[in-house]
Amino acid sequence: MFRSVAILILILISFQSYSGKIERGYEALKIFNYFKAKSCFEKSMKRQPSAAAYGLSIIYFRKDNPFHNIDSALRYIKIAEDKFSELDEKKKEKWKVFGFEYLSIIDLRSQVSSEHFIRAAMSPSEKSYDSFMNEHPWAGEFELAHYRRDSIAYQSALETNKSAIMNDFLKRYPDSEFYNKAQEDFFRFQYFEVTNSGNLSSYLDFLKSHPESPYAQLAEDRVYEIVTGPNSIASLVVFVKTYPKNRNVGEAWRRIYQLFMSDYSQERFEEFKLTYPSFPYTEELELDFTYSKRELLPYLKEGKYGYIDFEGTVIIEPEYDYAGFFKEGLSVVSKDNKFGFIDKGNRVKIPLTYDNALDFDQGRAVVELNELLGMIDRNGVVVFDFEFEDLGNLSGGLIYASKNGLYGYYDKNANLRIPHQFDEAFSFIDDKAKVVKEEKEAFVDIYGTYLVPPGYSEIRFFNDSLLIFENNGNYGLMYRNCTVYLEAQFQEIGDLVEGRALIVKDDYIGYLDQKGNVVIAPKFDLFPNYQDKGSFKDKLAVVKYKGKYAVIDPTGKLIIPNIFQDLGSVSDKIAFSKGKGWGYMDKAGKEIMKPAYEYAESFLNGFAIVELGGAQGVIDPKGSVIVPLEYGSIVDVNNAFWMVSKFSKYGLLNKKGEIVVPLEYDKIIRMDDMFVLVKENEIHYFYEKEMRMIKEKELNE
Repeated sequence: MFRSVAILILILISFQSYSGKIERGYEALKIFNYFKAKSCFEKSMKRQPSAAAYGLSIIYFRKDNPFHNIDSALRYIKIAEDKFSELDEKKKEKWKVFGFEYLSIIDLRSQVSSEHFIRAAMSPSEKSYDSFMNEHPWAGEFELAHYRRDSIAYQSALETNKSAIMNDFLKRYPDSEFYNKAQEDFFRFQYFEVTNSGNLSSYLDFLKSHPESPYAQLAEDRVYEIVTGPNSIASLVVFVKTYPKNRNVGEAWRRIYQLFMSDYSQERFEEFKLTYPSFPYTEELELDFTYSKRELLPYLKEGKYGYIDFEGTVIIEPEYDYAGFFKEGLSVVSKDNKFGFIDKGNRVKIPLTYDNALDFDQGRAVVELNELLGMIDRNGVVVFDFEFEDLGNLSGGLIYASKNGLYGYYDKNANLRIPHQFDEAFSFIDDKAKVVKEEKEAFVDIYGTYLVPPGYSEIRFFNDSLLIFENNGNYGLMYRNCTVYLEAQFQEIGDLVEGRALIVKDDYIGYLDQKGNVVIAPKFDLFPNYQDKGSFKDKLAVVKYKGKYAVIDPTGKLIIPNIFQDLGSVSDKIAFSKGKGWGYMDKAGKEIMKPAYEYAESFLNGFAIVELGGAQGVIDPKGSVIVPLEYGSIVDVNNAFWMVSKFSKYGLLNKKGEIVVPLEYDKIIRMDDMFVLVKENEIHYFYEKEMRMIKEKELNE
């Protein structure tokens, strides 16, 4: 009995001793006596692991003592959190006075984890962030570490351009924010690995081995492009017969029809039906033939639009608020602020449901609905959903589009080819397009690869290998990789014309050759319209030297001396002025027509516009007046007509000076092979080919 009581007393004394060590440890910690606190906590680890470990974690976490070690701080705070539940409630309540409670443990654990995150971020790597995530699943920085780890891993995989490595990333990190992009890259790498040769068999192999790939459609398009490259009926027929499941077969059939029906005659139409009985669009064929011979023009009457033919006969009565010209067999019309399309029989082919619409181009038309743009085909099927702020036309096989303020590129079937990433984008020309990213211009190819990376706020091609770039208001030349070839030192660099490009430096004009070398140093004066007159034509250019005008050759030699007050453009008969009127000289500077006019333009296509007494006219090479000097303005139109004005009214003259359109119109617009004549609330036409006016005429019943 005595022995048992003695053992119990010993246990109680021991327990009180360890309890006292915890308290002494926290008291020592209060006065920053880390040596004593550490000793007390270490001796208490077996009996009171949670409270002791918390105290040790504080010591190791703090940086104001020699024991600072964030690895040890982490180890002990884990013990403190793990063993906290084993403490009885009395002890928990008793030690609250020292700040020891579960929320404090969790808070310290977060702080310790933050320090570990900082350490991981100092040597960022997939491994460092992965280790942090494994050791600190509770950390507030967990998601950031997750993102950074995945970003590093993704960029590393991306730089390899190998589908196998990108696929490994996808397997390792299926919950990554980069998963979708990585998957796109995987399919892209896979596609280019198989089709790297660019030949027909490579695309067929890809379609066979990866039919479910999102690039399968692109491969189909490439098969279509390669097989039908000659754009001949024979190549298109081979395509539809050999690849009947290719998504472009329908388009190929339509192309066969268009090539075959070049003259749209009845005989040709019947021949087409006999030759191609498998043509799948027979109704479309019949309808197209019915209206193919109609040539219709919109006309305006009493505020409404209808259509007349080239004889002026009303074919479609005026009923629309707006009507455009027919293109690809359809025309935009509107009623009550809604737009749609009709055919030449006034049949509504696409209902008037849109807020706006543009003409069809290559089988597609941009339409607007609820302030967003989409695109439809000739059947009115929505190809591009209404989600774009801007949509271009098909050019180079792609269409630029803006969504959420960023531009990307699509094919005509609304497949995204180049992701939305640009601040501005332009149409493809010769398989390259200008784009703008972060206020820097660049060029991309049809796959979105940078041909010229973003580097400068303004760039344009100088030749195949060099580009003009702007830097701080000056222009220079650089290679496609943005390596500078010629420092930005010029106020202007013009386009290459006849192997010479005009440059301006310190307000003087000089010239570069086609290689970008300065072949004529800037020494000529700036003058009005220098971009036009100063460009070489027939190996001559107009310059101003020491205050007088002259003509130089491509070496900069003065072919015609600087003795003129002004000169017209280079021509076989150049207009000149020495200060008292305008006359004409030949390319050698020999006077061939004495100064007799207040102003004159150089001869163009055998005629010249001259001015006397404030009125303009036209003369021939002998000086004979072709158009009397009585007009306010004269503009040459396509070397076939002169558009003249008098008292704000416009008309047309032929090259004999005869009036073919009276001066009674408010506006004249040239369109294809005709002129659109606008007069108050009427629209008339002048048909160039037959030199006749087209106006609405009444029909006798």
